[in-house]
Amino acid sequence: DRRPRRIPLPRRVGNITISASYTTMKFMVALSLLSAVDVGVLACPYLQRRIQQQQKSKENDNCDEVEEDDDEHILPIITATSLPNPHKDHRRRRISFWADDDDESTCGSSFCYGRLISLEAIPAFNLPFAELVEIGSPNPDSSLFNYMEDSQARSNVLEGFPLNNEGPSGAAGYTYVGQFLSHDMNLDETSVLGNQVDPATLPNTNTPTIDLDTLYDFEGATSPIDEDDGCKFVVQGRDFARDESTGEALIPDGRNDEHRIVSQLAVAFMTLHNKFCDELPGGSKNMFLKAQRETVRTWQSVILTDLLPNLLDPTVLAEIASGDTNRVLYTNDMAEDGIMPVEFSSAAFRLFHSRARGRYRMNALTDGSSSEFPRARLFDVGNDDEPILLGGTPLPDPLLVIEWDRFFFEIPDEDSVPSGANVARIQDMLYSRPMMRLPIGEDGTPEEVVEVLCDEPECVDTCGDGGDSCLVVDDITVRDEPTASLAILDLIRGQTHSVPGGIALATYVKDTLGVADITVYSITQMQNDNVFGLPVGYSGADVPLLLYLAHESIFEHGGRLFGKLGSRIVSEVIYGLVQEAKWSILNENDGTLDYKSPITGTDSVSMEDVLTEIGWM
Repeated sequence: DRRPRRIPLPRRVGNITISASYTTMKFMVALSLLSAVDVGVLACPYLQRRIQQQQKSKENDNCDEVEEDDDEHILPIITATSLPNPHKDHRRRRISFWADDDDESTCGSSFCYGRLISLEAIPAFNLPFAELVEIGSPNPDSSLFNYMEDSQARSNVLEGFPLNNEGPSGAAGYTYVGQFLSHDMNLDETSVLGNQVDPATLPNTNTPTIDLDTLYDFEGATSPIDEDDGCKFVVQGRDFARDESTGEALIPDGRNDEHRIVSQLAVAFMTLHNKFCDELPGGSKNMFLKAQRETVRTWQSVILTDLLPNLLDPTVLAEIASGDTNRVLYTNDMAEDGIMPVEFSSAAFRLFHSRARGRYRMNALTDGSSSEFPRARLFDVGNDDEPILLGGTPLPDPLLVIEWDRFFFEIPDEDSVPSGANVARIQDMLYSRPMMRLPIGEDGTPEEVVEVLCDEPECVDTCGDGGDSCLVVDDITVRDEPTASLAILDLIRGQTHSVPGGIALATYVKDTLGVADITVYSITQMQNDNVFGLPVGYSGADVPLLLYLAHESIFEHGGRLFGKLGSRIVSEVIYGLVQEAKWSILNENDGTLDYKSPITGTDSVSMEDVLTEIGWM
């Protein structure tokens, strides 16, 4: 899960000047698949925040200085007066790309991780690592199944058990909007798997607001811009611009090229930026900033009005959307400081992992209709006849170019899923079998996932045997390579980041904070669930928050939506951080929507709207 190597080098492709870093693609793709905390559980050196901050700040201080004769020609909602200067100290709008409060923070950086509820109020939850490993391990016997492993064997053993991959739980595209959002919000490059830390001491490399910084400005690098045009990103159809000799994507954050679904989502928003450029008159001042502003605001609307309604309990979401005074966990002070709560990043948002499928129908060439057209695998499982979705090389066109109506669509009821469409798996503690068998050593997969077997001097003896061998599944191999379980890594990551136990957090929110609609589920209730019950012999007095929220989702919404506690964590954090963004679509005074989209003419934008606008759907 180590960050990709970055080589900050000005590059030139034809007449295109690229002021960006590029990455080697032997990155830790598997561990950051839907990464809610993403890469950074290892002992990576912290890369200092943007060295170009001061220069960038000076270049953009004239953001409001738009010639008046441009006003009547630019995008409908952009005017000289409505384009804010990101450096003005508004009452609440303090977070920007160029924030630099390192000396005042608890982690020595502009933005830090933290807790929604302090460690003093709720201590970190701990189980022996050996028990976490047992909970998250796959079963070598394909006729059996373990606690977090989805398997055909479950339906054979448990009468009437509906397989996780049966029944609609939403369009599959939202799983990867969630991954792209995670990349946009947080990146931990300093913690070490198994070394428990106070999250307030961990720096967040990302700006936490919803601002597409991994496309626009990430650690001093930007995506390549057409030198002649001066406004548009350079893209190659549905793919990134790439190094001609290596195939590496010329983008500031290599996480966006981990696989073909998230990469094409990123290119979609770069293409939307370019379309906004086309709608500006040539020669207008600050064209790039104007297009950037509208792209960012469109992205925020997609998150608030499309993604969250497809994920969260509608009652909780309506309460949080109605105003910032309803936020009781993620306070205004936390939002103003850009704190990234680990209850969100290392627990709630990691439930996306259970929504991910092992295979997808990308288009008619991979629709699974016959052996001639097999579905595309997210990870290599050793079948030579199946296309693999791992990134790092030019997009195979047309084989893996997405037909987006297979990923975003309406599901009015269980009998109305469009033919050939990809639905998400239900949201529970079950991971698809490939997620629990991530191959070590394959090109494009974690070449050094063995690095999770921490060999730094400060590393703990995670497995209690003088090493970390318990994190590698030696008796389950892919192409003769050992594998690692994402479920194990998620559980240990949560404990590393001092996440509270689920029962303790639910009890505190209900009894101390007075949120009456929270239901506190007991160990007994979770053990007695005859389908998803805790493992026999479970020793904890509480459960990891990740598993608690999975049980809550099952109990309250059949795994289709987050339960009330999970919905509150996710909605409060996202709404709070959007409100603090420099180009926020939320009213800075009360946190309600204050936006009119140039695409839809309303305050709501869906992914289908975006993809239709750029001609991809």
